[in-house]
Amino acid sequence: MRGWDRSAVRPERDDKLAEERDLAILVSDSLTPRGVGQWLHARNRLPGGARPIEALAEGRTEDIQLAARAFVDGFYL
Repeated sequence: MRGWDRSAVRPERDDKLAEERDLAILVSDSLTPRGVGQWLHARNRLPGGARPIEALAEGRTEDIQLAARAFVDGFYL
């Protein structure tokens, strides 16, 4: 938070945070806050068996967005 006060947040980090926020908002339509955390840490078949949180750290945002949309649409992965 201190970085934001001093405008030290880099644009690429801001973009990544925005993507992660949008993903959490997407799955929160179907899950409780606790469920969102569980979904992020559970293995998911769509991104090759990776945990969404790990795939995000690797920069695989599109894979996780696809998995999240599939989940929200009712596909069990």
